[in-house]
Amino acid sequence: MDFNAFISEKKDKQIIFFDGICVLCNSFVSFVLRKDKKHSFLFAPRQGKLFEKFQWLMSPEAKIADSIVLCRYNAKKHTWEFFIESQAVVEILKSLTGFYLLGLLLSFFPTSFLNKLYRLIAKNRYKLFGKEKNCRFLNQEERKYFFD
Repeated sequence: MDFNAFISEKKDKQIIFFDGICVLCNSFVSFVLRKDKKHSFLFAPRQGKLFEKFQWLMSPEAKIADSIVLCRYNAKKHTWEFFIESQAVVEILKSLTGFYLLGLLLSFFPTSFLNKLYRLIAKNRYKLFGKEKNCRFLNQEERKYFFD
């Protein structure tokens, strides 16, 4: 399937691009996977081919940020939207059953404050949580939500 066909087919999904070797990032992805009862998310590592292909749609900040990237299609504007750093986390939480209020509460904090906190954790994530030594093992059910 070519890239244009892929993105046309996935417009009803939100795609989370994450650091595939980060233990904290993989733990967050596991959390989202467990809590995503509506199956509205797809996942792909920032080190993978899908992220490379999506970069032409992204802002320069989303391309270079040491961050999780949430991408979703805005049907009203007929364009893909990208969220990085704390805004990505807030939007993800607001989309998860049972976590909307937490996401909403976090959205009342200034983005600059949340991003400073996010960057502090991101900068030290390997020291604090480590790096994955092996690729994530996906069971049959999980495979349909992941792309490389």
